[in-house]
Amino acid sequence: MLIKNRSAPHLAFLKKKYNLRENALILDAAKRNEKKMINTIEQRVTNVLCNLKKREYQKKFLTKDTAFSRTSKQKMNFEEMTLFFLMDTGKSLSIELLNFFNELPQSRETITKQAFSKQRQFIDSELFEDLNKKYIQAVYNDRQLLFHKRLLVAVDGSTAEIPNVKELIKHYGSAKASDTSAQNARVGLYGFYDPLNHLLLQLTIDKYQKNETKAFMEYVASIKEQWGNKPLCFIFDRGYISLELLLELEHQGVDYLFRVSANCYKEELESAKSNDEEINIAITKPRLKNVDAEQQIVYLARKSKKERLVKVELDTGEIEYLITSIPVGEVSYGEMRAFYFQRWEIERVFNLLKNRLHVEDICARTVVGVEQEILATVFLGNIIEDIVVDVNKSLSQRERNKYRYFVNVNLLCGCVKNYFLLIYGVDGVDEGLRLFHYRRLVAFLRRTVIAKCVGRKCPRVKRVSRNKYRTNFRNSF
Repeated sequence: MLIKNRSAPHLAFLKKKYNLRENALILDAAKRNEKKMINTIEQRVTNVLCNLKKREYQKKFLTKDTAFSRTSKQKMNFEEMTLFFLMDTGKSLSIELLNFFNELPQSRETITKQAFSKQRQFIDSELFEDLNKKYIQAVYNDRQLLFHKRLLVAVDGSTAEIPNVKELIKHYGSAKASDTSAQNARVGLYGFYDPLNHLLLQLTIDKYQKNETKAFMEYVASIKEQWGNKPLCFIFDRGYISLELLLELEHQGVDYLFRVSANCYKEELESAKSNDEEINIAITKPRLKNVDAEQQIVYLARKSKKERLVKVELDTGEIEYLITSIPVGEVSYGEMRAFYFQRWEIERVFNLLKNRLHVEDICARTVVGVEQEILATVFLGNIIEDIVVDVNKSLSQRERNKYRYFVNVNLLCGCVKNYFLLIYGVDGVDEGLRLFHYRRLVAFLRRTVIAKCVGRKCPRVKRVSRNKYRTNFRNSF
């Protein structure tokens, strides 16, 4: 598929290293269930990545038509360069290139970092966005969990550090602590996450400090187009709520759930006499200040907009206010708390991208390079999320045990990065060896699970460590 067959001496070396016999590469009957899981995830990845070999597919994402056309003379082809982004472990670029070429089956001299940086400019960053869409569709073909026949989409934004160079500061913007401090380049990240199926549907890279509501309104049409006629329900935090957005979502024909603060639409919230009822939000000119004049006239003629208001009491006694377009007959009051809490899954995926996959550790100094590395990390993050879902299902959970066991995601990220070619880039004669490596990975994950106490309510005291190198948390790569 992606990497040519390894030579016989190389296979002999690996078999000797792992003490493998020929029949050791064949999965026995006792491991058929595991084989089914392996083939499912592995096949999804390889089926998506095999598109990289097709010249017709490559041309869609080339900024120069003749780029990567001299296959016999180039040291690093299109597919190898794409895999390199998925394997980058954060070392210096020269060392990363050296390690990558050492993993390839044919012995070749590595290219210089200057040649690599020049060649990468010919690959459009939308390549990784397309690979991610194909992978999501492959997962949905196998499993797709819905909430009352709706695809849930949690929405949130974040920011990320990028290298401090003039080109990036000019394009994305910068943060300054004060007028006298230096400019620090930053980028805005706007995510759309499926919390039930654990997939980041889209991560849009835009200017720093862009209004989150405005950013969502620009991207909502593309999300709808991507999923066709499937009913969608967007879940928002309280920073998004606005009458303009409520009216736009109604126009788009999608459902929504907002968390709102007690001071937002205060009169309307106070008018509610029960924990679950319909309220009328007054349509006034100040609330439509960002809407063009002609559309304002249409909206003002309506005078008010009906919304369902739900009051939810948290464990702390605090009251949360939720506004939704879903009627009482479809989602009951008892389900609303768990419904809204699905939004917190997008916070977890931002934690995965930033603190486990180190999406901010970028070596590129150009706009194209920054977007390549961020979107490649998003694609890899969905692969990791897919593995986590399947392995967590296979972990034994005892009802009487006060602990539940989960995959150590930090270790998984390091393993996938370091062994990406062995697991997903080996073809033909190495089929059994590739499955052997994957089985060893799954077995390792099962031995190094994390135990979490069920129903724990006492918050742990978190102390800030002053040590540069912490012994209780080490990077996996």
